[in-house]
Parts: sequence; structure tokens; C-alpha cells
Amino acid sequence: MSYNKYYFFLSYLLITACGGGSGSPTMVVPTEAIYNYNKNTAIEENGGEYDVLAGVMSYRTYPETGEMWVSTGDASVQMSFTINGTKSLSLSRDYSFLPDQGTTNLDMGMEFEQTLLPGTVNFDVGNNLDSYLFWESDWGISTDPSGNSYEWNYRSFSFYTDVIFDFLGTEYVNSFISDIDYGDDSTPQFDLCNVTDDECIDSIKDKDVIAGVFGDFTGIGDMPSSGSKTYNVKAIAFWHPNKLESLSSIPHWPAYEGDSVFTVNFESNSIQGNILLDYVFPEQVIASSTWDHVSNISAGTITVSGSISNNQLQGVSNWNNNYGSGDCSGYFFGPNGNEFGGWCYVYDDSDDDGAEVLISFIGT
Repeated sequence: MSYNKYYFFLSYLLITACGGGSGSPTMVVPTEAIYNYNKNTAIEENGGEYDVLAGVMSYRTYPETGEMWVSTGDASVQMSFTINGTKSLSLSRDYSFLPDQGTTNLDMGMEFEQTLLPGTVNFDVGNNLDSYLFWESDWGISTDPSGNSYEWNYRSFSFYTDVIFDFLGTEYVNSFISDIDYGDDSTPQFDLCNVTDDECIDSIKDKDVIAGVFGDFTGIGDMPSSGSKTYNVKAIAFWHPNKLESLSSIPHWPAYEGDSVFTVNFESNSIQGNILLDYVFPEQVIASSTWDHVSNISAGTITVSGSISNNQLQGVSNWNNNYGSGDCSGYFFGPNGNEFGGWCYVYDDSDDDGAEVLISFIGT
């Protein structure tokens, strides 16, 4: 977010003439701040850096017990375009904690960097979101701090910038979800397994799932201070259904919500709404870039309620009434807070189920 403030300082005019005399001080009232915003299309076409808010849900195996732990928190993200169309992305999180009955901390940190040159081909998803939602994939081999090499596969879903106004109704915010799957490097071949391949075993089940929004934050002084507004909201998410496991990695199914409504009260500084993730496309068609929608399955309803402070929102999320819960974080985007976006997560409240959802949502 960029803005300019113009200040006018007090001027004093002293007039003297024969016989003496003076004038009164002249006061010039400062003008209000002027806020300039960049549309997402302008940043992509002319170059620049986005304001980004994102969270990461990390899965790590604790060496002392062999158990898988899940931790969710804010990610540090930088996303930018150069004027020639090169896209740069940097994701990181620095966090560790001591698991129950453990003696050493479990490192939940992550780092990922990607550079996409002009002309990089994105894939249409091939379902009802075709021509609106695209996905991309990348893979490679890296080395951890101990010198051990590992393989990784990155995939990401987002909306085409040139259609976000027609499809999403937004100009200053877009959304994305991504995941990074890790595998061992024990053979010359690429060892990451497709989660639908029950005969493939990947000894590293660690994974990072990311959800976020990017655009141009609303200036704090440009936020409404009275009244209320209804926002039309769309959301994309990664859903890990309960008891869905694999010999390779932890499956996460993309899901979409297209017609949610949130209510924001700028006097009471409150926000509330529901997200129904009932359009699920769980599997990429073999030898194709298409993701098929599957009828009659749903990730359920996420209820969001929270408070507004300056240009930010913080709240809680509840999954299918009492099935699970989590937190939400967001920002307002563009002039006068006319758009907003953020991310939420929910964990189920049953240790036996092991289900989670990570969501990116935007509204206008």
C-alpha cells in the first residue's frame, strides 16, 4: 500500500508600515491524506511488489516418537513482478516447539523460493472454474541444514489476474492456495508419490500447506468509521478429510465457495459470515492438467466471526458447528476498505479424525 500526505505549515505574515502596525497570523488547514493504490493488473503489467498476508499449515514427523504433528501460523511472504514479467515468490516460517513427552524441539520452519520467467505456462483446472482458476507445479531437489538432500513438489492454485474483476469482483486483492510436498532422495528417480498410488511409499511425509491473499492494503486513514457493508465472498481451500491417509503424503483436496456473504459493521468493528466449501475437485486426471469435480462431497461450512482494528481483521473460525475450530486473519484492500481478504484454518476437535482445512477468502 502506498500513499502520500501533503502538509501545509502555518504561515505568519507581519506587515509594517509608517506609524507601525501588524497583521494577524494566517492559518492554512492541512489537506487530508491522499491515498494511491495499485490494482493487481497494474502490478503484473508494470512491475511492483504486492502486499501479502498468508498462513502456513506445516506437517512434521517428530523423530523421537515417529508421530506427525501439525502446526499453523503466519507465513512471511514476498511476491513481486518485474516490468518484463518475471514473477518472484518467497515463503518462510521460523517456528519450533517441544512436543508432549519430548526432550528436543521439533522444527516446524520452512523456506521456499521460486522465480517464474515471462511466458511460463499455467494450467486451467478444467472444471466449472476453467478460464478463471489456474494451477501451476514445480519440483526440485534441495539440501537440508544437515546436508541431506530431499525432493520437493510445489503446486499452487490462483485466479487469473485479468478476470478477477469480472469473476471475483475485486481489483485490489486476489487469493491463492499452495502446498509443498517433501520426499526422500534415496534413488536416482524422483521419489515423491502420487497420493492415489497405493504401491508407492515415500518415507518423508512432511508437508507445508499455504493459503493467502495479495494486493494493496487499505491505508489506515482510508478505512470507514461508520455504517455497515455486505461483502460478496469467494474462497478456495485445501481440505484434508478425516481418516484419509496414504502410504506416501498427506492428501489435501482443493475446494471452492462461490457465493458467500459477510457482514462488516464499521461502528462496532465486527465481521461475520459463513463459507460453504461444497465444490470439491480432489484429483488431477492422470496424464492431464484437469481436476475433476466430484459431486455430493463437501468440506462443510466454516463460520467466521471477528473484530476489526485499523485496516486488519482478526477472528475465530468454527467448522460445521462443533466439529472443529481455528483462527482467521485478514486485511482490507484498496480504496475505502471496499475489498478484503484473509486466511482461516480449522482443526477437527477429535484427535482420532485428523482432519483440517486451510482457506483463502476475498470479498467485495
